[in-house]
This record gives sequence, C-alpha cells and structure tokens, in this order.
Amino acid sequence: MKRLGALLLCAALLFSFAGCGKKAGGESFGFVLSAEPKQIDPQAVSDTASLAVISAVFEGLTALDEDGRAISAAADWTVSADGCTYTFILKESYWSTVSVRGEKTGFEDPVMVTADDFVFAVRRTADPTTRSPYTAQLSGIRNAAAVLAGEASSTTLGVEALDEKTLVFRLDAPDDGFTRRLASPAFMPCSREFFAYTAGRYGLETRYILTNGAFRVSGWEHDTAVTLRKNENYHAAAAVLPALVKYRISTDAAENYDLLRRAYIDAAEVPAAEQDTAEENGVRLVELRDTVRFLYLNTADEVLANVDVRRAVRDAVEWETLKAGVGAGCTAAIGYTAPAATAGGKAYTAPATACPLKTDVPKAQKALADGLTALERTRTPSLTLLAPDDTDSANLARYIVQSLAKNLSIYCSLELAAAAEVQKRVRAGRYQLAICDVTAAGLTALENLVAFKSGNTQNYARFESAAFDAAYDRATDSAAAVTTLEQLLYDAAPALPLAYVTRCYGVRAEDTGITVRPFNGGAFGALLSFKTADRKK
Repeated sequence: MKRLGALLLCAALLFSFAGCGKKAGGESFGFVLSAEPKQIDPQAVSDTASLAVISAVFEGLTALDEDGRAISAAADWTVSADGCTYTFILKESYWSTVSVRGEKTGFEDPVMVTADDFVFAVRRTADPTTRSPYTAQLSGIRNAAAVLAGEASSTTLGVEALDEKTLVFRLDAPDDGFTRRLASPAFMPCSREFFAYTAGRYGLETRYILTNGAFRVSGWEHDTAVTLRKNENYHAAAAVLPALVKYRISTDAAENYDLLRRAYIDAAEVPAAEQDTAEENGVRLVELRDTVRFLYLNTADEVLANVDVRRAVRDAVEWETLKAGVGAGCTAAIGYTAPAATAGGKAYTAPATACPLKTDVPKAQKALADGLTALERTRTPSLTLLAPDDTDSANLARYIVQSLAKNLSIYCSLELAAAAEVQKRVRAGRYQLAICDVTAAGLTALENLVAFKSGNTQNYARFESAAFDAAYDRATDSAAAVTTLEQLLYDAAPALPLAYVTRCYGVRAEDTGITVRPFNGGAFGALLSFKTADRKK
C-alpha cells in the first residue's frame, strides 16, 4: 500500500507538468533520469544523467546529426586551404539569466555569448584542476600535447577569439574528424565572469548554472527532479516547441513505465514483459540494438591476469549451446560492437574472422596448463562468476559454469545479484568473472571499442595492452580497422561477447518530435532529443 500511495502521489505531481496542456505557448513534457546528475558542467562530467541535461541546456559550436555527422550549431565555419585553420562565426545568442531573491547576481539580464566564452571552456578542459574526461578531444589542436603534458600554459593552445563573434582554431595537421569532435562537451561555452561568480560551485545548484542552449535549468530538487524551461535567449528559440521539460530521477523501471502508460510522462524504457501490450496502452515502441552482453574476465585478478588462462576460458565454453540459449530479445553475438554501430558511415557487421568463438577443448586445456605454469601453480584455480539474477543471464551463467567444470575441471561458483548491483560491482572491479550488459558511449564501432583502451572509464575488464592502444590510436573509421581491433580483443580475451541485447524504449503515441537515439546519444549527446517535441490534438 505504501508503494501504491507513493506512486499515486508521484503521478499527481507529474500531472502538473505532463499531459496538462500548454505552458507559455508550448507543451510540457516529462522524462526520466536513471541517476542524480553529478554536476551540470560540460567540461567536468561524463555521467549519463549529467550529459542528458547538459545536451539540452548547452550548445557547442557543432552538433551531431542522426547519422553522427557534424552540423552547424552555435556557429558556422570555414576551413583554410591547408586544412589546419578553422574559423567560426558565432550566431547571435544570449546566455540565460540568473535571479536570486534578495541578491544582485549581475546576471539578471541577458548577456551575449562571445568567442571568449568558448576559448575559456577549451582552456578549462585542458586545465588539470578541472579533471576533465574530455582532454583527448583536444588532440591535434596546436600546442595541446605540450599543454596536457604540463609543459606549457593552456593560454598557448591553438584557440583564439579574434573578436566577440569570431573564433579560430589552429591544428597541427589536417583532421577531417575535427568538427565532429567539436560537438563534445569539452567545447561547450563557459562564461568566464559567471564561473568566477560561482566561487567553486559552478554547475552544482540552479543558481550556479548559466546556459546557452535551447533550455535553461529552472529547478533542481536533488535526487528527485530537474526542471527545464525554454531559453528565450537562445538563437533559434522560435524553433523550440516545448515550454517546460521535467526529468524525474528514478531507477524503478516498472514504476516509470506505469507512469508512461498512464500518460504522466512521455518516454521511458519498456520492460520486456510489457512490450507486447505497449501499443494498446498508447505507447509507441522504439527498438535500440545498441547493447552487448559480455562475459568480463577481470585482468586485475591474480589468475585472470594471465592471458593463457583467459584463452582457456574462452575456448572451453560450449558456444553452440550458449548461443542457442541467449534468451528473448537477444541474438547471439558475433563481435565486440553492437549492431547499431557504424564504420565508415555504414552499418558494421563483424566478419567471421573478427571473433571466431568456438569450443576447442584440447586447445583450452593446453592454454590452462601453460597459464598455470607461468603462474607457478600446480592446482587448478577456483573462480566465481557474478551474473544478474534475471532468467536469461542466469541461464547463460550456468552454461559457462558447466563448461568450465566439464572441459577444464575448474570449479566456478555462481553468484546471482540484481542487475544494478552487478553493474556497480563490475564498474568497481569487484569480481573475477562477470556477465554484464554494456551500452557503449559512441555511435561508431570505433567509438564502441574505445572502452577497451587502457584507463577508459568503461574498461571494466581493467585491460591494459600497449598493442591494442597503439592499434586503436592508428585506426581510422573503417570496417577493416575495426575488424583488426576486434581480432586483438579476441586474442587477448579480456571480455567475450555473448549476446546482442535489444532495448525497447517507449514514447507516448500522441507525441511527435521526440527522437530516441541509440547508444544513449553517443558520447556527445543524450538518449532523447526533444527540441521540436509536440503533442497531437
């Protein structure tokens, strides 16, 4: 009864902004964040919840279209004949305003967004005190290597404001992907004056957030909701339709879907058990084939640090049995990248040579023997496999446990836990073997595979390989390059792809202009795009 009462109270509150008509000339919409945003600071954070808000309230020089190509956003640009100088002319736009009762902030009136705001943002990204996750996006900008190595000041970066509306980037060499990288939060503007005003609290509360995008943050009730309103100072405000957007912060998928079904919010993930009846409940389904279910082998573990032991696990699995039982809504994986990923602008499908998973017991037994010799062990190790407690994941885990016992005489205990707990432990590295679903943070296959580079935040296997890192740094956005990287991963076996998982997201059938993107929008976007969201009458 308590849960029902809480749900009804939440629905009553949500009714005040979703499905209740127009606000100041536009409709109001409700969505879900799966976590509390860490900070609304484009240069400093990369968590999904923060990026969802940041992508709505900030705008960089460029943006990515639905095919991942760079398009004009806050500025138009030209490129020099040698391809090393990019000149941007800003569109006339103004910052949102900040008013605090009983205090003069100095930002009560709109102030123009200038080229210096972008220069300051790029320098903040390079500043080690920012601890930006986006420093790699600065590569190729003149002096960036020296600045990031601590050998030069960020003021020497090859970025300059010629006047209020003209911004120039100078590169070390031509880079066809530069404008695409400019869609990164690293290049979203930051007002130098407002940043100083916040005195270390930038992006932590509503009053310390100044935005240049289609929306502004008008309220932030921590751990409960974030409210956005249309930013009338935005250069393309006339094309922005919603007047108000409210994010509900919740991890309860069943409750979120119930709110969607009852038209109290406008989009949410649809649980598998509800997908067959979604349409009759007024919900339009969008399928996202952007998630891979991996078996992770923790390379930081004393035993699994040995590559031969990992290869033994790989070759001992009864793959034909496993692939036949991946479960509803899944297909057997044939590579390390999700089906929605692209290479060279086209859909990428791993060839048979990329990840030839097959059972080879003699090969597995020899690899295990070689690994134990290198580890100076005479006894077969015991392992623990962590897996989500849903039926499909648990079944896959049992296939793997049985394979290791049958083919390698390895005793592997099975530990089942809630999916959220598994995710938490995998991210923290508190496991030996683990089955875990991962949605990559990139639209291309190459961006999918960056998760296996040393030190990457999604490198859940703690995999470190100089050969893989070097190959990745040389790689181009091509199918051949991606296949080479997959072959390196197959050989080193820090993770084994088990299945492709299809996620289903639901949008209210009467809503238009809401786009659901694969890979949660990629590293530079968000799952949902709603600037032109409207509701059929």
